[in-house]
Amino acid sequence: MMLEGYPDSEYIFPNADYEIKISRWNEKVKSGTVGKHAKIPRPFMSSELLCDNINRFCKQKNIVSFIPRDFRRTFKTIDCQLKRTKDIRDRIQNHSLSDVTSVHYDRYDYAEDKMESLLVWESKIKSLMYEI
Repeated sequence: MMLEGYPDSEYIFPNADYEIKISRWNEKVKSGTVGKHAKIPRPFMSSELLCDNINRFCKQKNIVSFIPRDFRRTFKTIDCQLKRTKDIRDRIQNHSLSDVTSVHYDRYDYAEDKMESLLVWESKIKSLMYEI
């Protein structure tokens, strides 16, 4: 559904009309009328909007509701089955790593390791999609 509506987006859940929203935001910034608690529009859906859309979809399709956190849990479960390390799973999900080495000494960004894991994950998801 989202892929059909936004085929060129780099986000799974893009923010509809982002260009219009950011243009309005920039106008408010220039005029000094940005509210105290206003938030800059993002090119992807906020978690609140995503939850609202999921709930609406579930009601329309009469399926058991779920929340975005379920995506995180599913990722962890399947990535574990794919024999990926807990350390890389935690880094992908941006968990805070509080041990001394992680906080003070380890400056490696793990980008290649995370990308490798995500590509394995992508292959698994695609294989599951084609089974349906």
